[in-house]
Amino acid sequence: MPAALKGAPLKAIYYTYKTSTFQLIVRPDIAGSQNLKGKAIAVSSPGSSNDQAARLMLKKLGLEPGRDATLLSTGDSQARLLAMESNLAAGSAVNPDVAAHLGLRGYRILMNSAEVYPVPFSGMAVHEDLIQENPDLIKRWLRAHIRAMLYIRNNPEEAAQVAAKELKLTPEVALRATKLLMPLISADDPGGFTENGMRLNLEYSASRQGGDAGKVAITQVADVNPLREVQREMGIRCKDGYQCK
Repeated sequence: MPAALKGAPLKAIYYTYKTSTFQLIVRPDIAGSQNLKGKAIAVSSPGSSNDQAARLMLKKLGLEPGRDATLLSTGDSQARLLAMESNLAAGSAVNPDVAAHLGLRGYRILMNSAEVYPVPFSGMAVHEDLIQENPDLIKRWLRAHIRAMLYIRNNPEEAAQVAAKELKLTPEVALRATKLLMPLISADDPGGFTENGMRLNLEYSASRQGGDAGKVAITQVADVNPLREVQREMGIRCKDGYQCK
């Protein structure tokens, strides 16, 4: 998204989730949001989607980032986990698999970012030339991913078994993570996004670059035409998504 906003010939063609997926998880000794006051929350880096989600979740919990809770930039999820384990941070916004793993160790999920950061998430982008020169490749790729998403929604236990094997997770962690993600996969518009969601995404991305999202057309950063064509071929009639017809 930042690259496309700067003029790179890239287009988003697919989003795995209809909203962000971060889980605000806290150490076992933190009973609730009131215990976060004066504590640190580990984030990946300033201005990242992880940082943005953490700020919005803290505000939703009645805590002002920087005043009531410190945001500690530590890096990737492993570094954030170490920060919590060493008591440098009381919590962090983490991915569902990490949250599922920590949940087995007594950590608590206070909330998920879908409530406050409803932007299309985990997107895939391609070069504009590829869309024009090899549309069949794009369509085959989209068809495979949509089938996978529908399979996960309809068969969470079986999907979790595949995840456990391929990602080297324990079966329990894989199933917990799958169940956290299931509500975030759109049943009506798998792979797609709403105009409001993308506008919000543009707003956050442009603000980090000092730009004006209101002047950016969605077509500058995304091409939904291949997805809509594949959905129609698969008998999927999206309703409220961007350019659903």
